[in-house]
Amino acid sequence: MKLVLGILVVTLLLATAPAQTFKVLYTFSFKDGSAPNGDLIRDAAGNFYGTTQFGGASGRGIVYKLDPKNNQTILYS
Repeated sequence: MKLVLGILVVTLLLATAPAQTFKVLYTFSFKDGSAPNGDLIRDAAGNFYGTTQFGGASGRGIVYKLDPKNNQTILYS
């Protein structure tokens, strides 16, 4: 009986959980990176750091920073 009640509670909690929503923070063009990959790292100031697989000066990807206003800075190309 406790198992059935536990399953019912978990089912109700999952059914009422809010859905995730996603927001595009930045759209890359080839010169400022292409095909972002890997996880983003966030610092205490709210900046995100990441990498792209392609693009940049050599076409071989970049390391970038997105500030809280979604402005991109290329840290390495």
